[in-house]
Order: sequence, then structure tokens, then C-alpha cells
Amino acid sequence: TPPAWIRRNAPKVPAPPRTLRPSLMDEGPAIKSPVNTDFHQFKRGNILHFLLKSLPELPSDNRRAAMEDYLSAPAHHLSPATQKQISREVLAVLNHPKLFSLFGPESQAEVSILGSVGNSEDCLISGQIDRILITKRRVTIVDFKTNRSPPKLESDVAIVYLRQMAAYRTLLRSIYPKRNIITVLVWTEGPQLMHLSDQ
Repeated sequence: TPPAWIRRNAPKVPAPPRTLRPSLMDEGPAIKSPVNTDFHQFKRGNILHFLLKSLPELPSDNRRAAMEDYLSAPAHHLSPATQKQISREVLAVLNHPKLFSLFGPESQAEVSILGSVGNSEDCLISGQIDRILITKRRVTIVDFKTNRSPPKLESDVAIVYLRQMAAYRTLLRSIYPKRNIITVLVWTEGPQLMHLSDQ
């Protein structure tokens, strides 16, 4: 005789929560043409992000040589002019006086974050913060933007960027409710920094 459970319907499995990525919540602005047309614009962005993540882990005296070795690797297919342009752009960001502490030993690069916003548990937000600095009083999060024409006013910033940073800020407030959450966009072209308001 078969057991009784074999005639019972299997329990319903709840649907997994939807996962949203803040950087993909909307269509971004048009991407500026790359410096050279012999490589893809997204590849250039990936290279810049990698260097901004990796170089701060090296002593400052070793960064230029390490970057030149990386950029000159045959796999990247970068012209000498493009290598110099990327090198100047990265060093300008790393040496910017207002960004000095954000590349210090207490900061972290490419920090993954996951959580729900408000009372909704059927939708999760999953993202990766380019750079974060956590102190006793504040949490500063930075997102780097490459291959973009930097806007001068917050009102001109693409809505996808504002939603992205607002999502990060909301998630971090649930982790650090007593600390001030600072959100900063950094366009590597320039570089140009923009502290975003809570609004």
C-alpha cells in the first residue's frame, strides 16, 4: 500500500522575489564617442573601472608603472595615444584632493549590496558600489561614470543615476541608521565631482 502522502498535492512554492539592479532601472544617457574608434566604448569603461579599483591597493609610487604595464598589454589593443589618455584620466581621479580619503586604506572598492526597500519583500535591490568609505559619523558612496559628458547641475543628471544612488542610500540607511549617508557621482572626464542632495 502506498503511503498517504503520495496522493496529496505538493505544496505551492512561493515565487522568488524580483531582483532589480539600480544601474539598470532606466535607460541611461547617450554614451560619448570613445577617444579612438579602434576599441569599444564599454571596454574603455571597464578598463577605467578596473584601474580605479586596483591601483589604490598599490603604493602611490608604483601606480603609474603598473598602469602602463596593464594598458600596454597586447590583449587590450590600445594605441599609445589612448593608453596615455586613460593614464592621465585615472591619475587625475586618484590624485584629486577631494577624493584622497576615498582611496585610502579604510575605503573599499566594488562592494556588493542586496536588500529590500520599505515594506516590500517581493522585490530585492542588488547592486555594486564602486567605492565606499565608512566612518563613525558618515558613509560616503561613490559611483564612477566614464565616457559621459558630465552635467554641471544635479537637475541635469540622468534619472537612472539618481535612482541608482537613491537606492544605494536607502539600503545603507537601513544598515547605518545613525550615520549620514553621502552620495557622490564622479565623472572621470575632468574629473568632475557632484555631491547629490537628499532630494
